[in-house]
Amino acid sequence: MSAVLSPAEMIAGAREREGVPIVGMDAARLMQVHVNDARRLEIRDFPAARRDWLKSIGCFTEIINYKTRLFVPTDRAEPILDQTVRTGEQWSRLAG
Repeated sequence: MSAVLSPAEMIAGAREREGVPIVGMDAARLMQVHVNDARRLEIRDFPAARRDWLKSIGCFTEIINYKTRLFVPTDRAEPILDQTVRTGEQWSRLAG
């Protein structure tokens, strides 16, 4: 079992090439990407079943090259990631 990172640690880790895993979301990873001349935080490989929930807590989607991509607003990233981590821990306990 890997250690759970704080939202600030996740944002810092997103700058690394591989990004950071998101607890309770299967293979999802938080990555820092460059899109439309701006740095963004993207959740890659997120479970499709969680897309609506992620949008309800503040994430947004864009269709780029025929693919739906999910982003975390940088100005609200810490509270959104905090909610994601807390809920992900609950999902992990339920699945385990």
